[in-house]
Amino acid sequence: MRRLLLTAAIVAIASLGACELLDGSPQIKISGPRSVGGAAEVLIGGETIEFGSVPNGESVDLTYTIQNIGTSTLQLFDTGGGYVEIINNTDGRFSVLTPPTTNDLDPDDAVTFVLRFTSNGSGAVSTAKVRIRSDDPDDQTLEFNLTGESLGPV
Repeated sequence: MRRLLLTAAIVAIASLGACELLDGSPQIKISGPRSVGGAAEVLIGGETIEFGSVPNGESVDLTYTIQNIGTSTLQLFDTGGGYVEIINNTDGRFSVLTPPTTNDLDPDDAVTFVLRFTSNGSGAVSTAKVRIRSDDPDDQTLEFNLTGESLGPV
């Protein structure tokens, strides 16, 4: 009798797990460098991306990948600023140079985007945030801090 109950319990647990896999859900993964010259790493919301110290009139571009590591289609949302949005960009030094080319990612699909910091020669540190919204039930809104220093004229 105990063996039968134990077997039934294992079958029930396995069935629940299979149902979750069949239902599936999207899962977003963002990867790219945390700083200029850095290796691509998985980024977690709230981390800082550092563009470094940039000479007057020059720009630095960093490329990032959005991947769906879930089991159903991931949808990116445009909330008025694009699928990848720069917010709190008070001095306008940060931009999305190349936005994602699609907002629907099937499982294992990926799309890239490029962020740019442009120096204005002010000698000041600029800050902003990049925001990505999706239908990932665990990470519907991901934000990363951006920093870059505009070196003054030489």
